[in-house]
Amino acid sequence: MANILISLVGDQTVPNVFLIRDPAFRMISRYIFVTTPLMEERRRLDYIIGSTGLSPGDCLRVAVEADDLAAIHEQLSRLHLPANGNHYYVNLTSGTKVMSIALYEYFTQPAYRHCSSIFYIPIGKNAFLQVFPEEQAREQPLAYRITLAEYLSSYGIVATAQKGSRGLHQPARYTASILPHFLSAMDSHQFWSAMKKLRDTYNRSSQKPGLEAPVGPGLAPFLRAIRYPVSGSGKLTKEDITYLTGGWFEEWAFSRIKEGLELPDEAIRFGVRVERNNAEGQPVANECDILFTLNNTLHVIECKTGLGARPKQLFEDALYKLTALRNEFGQRVQTLFFTLSGLRRSPRQWEETYLSRANLHRVLLLDRQGLLEELDELLEKLPGRQVFGGPLGP
Repeated sequence: MANILISLVGDQTVPNVFLIRDPAFRMISRYIFVTTPLMEERRRLDYIIGSTGLSPGDCLRVAVEADDLAAIHEQLSRLHLPANGNHYYVNLTSGTKVMSIALYEYFTQPAYRHCSSIFYIPIGKNAFLQVFPEEQAREQPLAYRITLAEYLSSYGIVATAQKGSRGLHQPARYTASILPHFLSAMDSHQFWSAMKKLRDTYNRSSQKPGLEAPVGPGLAPFLRAIRYPVSGSGKLTKEDITYLTGGWFEEWAFSRIKEGLELPDEAIRFGVRVERNNAEGQPVANECDILFTLNNTLHVIECKTGLGARPKQLFEDALYKLTALRNEFGQRVQTLFFTLSGLRRSPRQWEETYLSRANLHRVLLLDRQGLLEELDELLEKLPGRQVFGGPLGP
């Protein structure tokens, strides 16, 4: 007897990954994927197989016309699936509605009713529904928790660069200790001028691996105050400049989130560069400050130490970037924007322009006050914090 999982392939790939990898389906020995010519062109099934580590020899792909009910029935009939000796587990989550209807009708016909179980994963829920047989209808939590690498690879997204705990330029405790110094210095014109000079130096010479910059008089008192470990030459390296001009904020947020949510290393990265092929097959690159998965949802964070002289424009640019990334990364995505700028008229009243735009783009917003006073509360409220301890891999 063979246990066969039959899945629909669409643009949303992670629902396929969930059932393939969930312990409740560990008894599956063969896989049939019902796909379409368009999904084959977009390589969605290749990404699913690569992400889950399935053996191609255990997988059968069946290409159908997405909206032709009769043709889909005919294609399924050509498989000559035995009505005795096998059990068919059918995942209706992806694909088109017509494809879902076709599979439901096919496997609930008299010949297959006794050997079929049909499932569906609702959007935004960490559970799968068994919808057939009706007397066994139930909702069961997904025990599996997807890693960041699996999530990205299931959408054909390649991380060309990324950092984890070992990639911190300075220890997390040190970075946490200097936050008050940065907040105090940010109101100084002298400090911003010194930082601008550092950024300009970096931008002019970023391709030079041995880049070094002298510590200017506008920056020296600040570095002494935070006891920054300058090299023996007395100059700042490329890595130092990256850290001092904003990298420290990413590292601070990364460490706070990782510790606050008790995330394993494979669930969170910062300084992530990703690539995904466009319709012409050309790689399109993006940069993400922080990515993490929690309760099978991908979270994307954009970090800005300040919004500078054009705050509304930079704010809008960040929101558009997050919206574009959410569209690239699928339906299970939460976007967040962290900035050390103050975006409130008073402690309890936001500047309406910022809050309304963030809500319009479905972006969670934390400004300086929020990061200092509300971050822990936000982490407590993120769905699934208490249940993240599920299995992370084979």
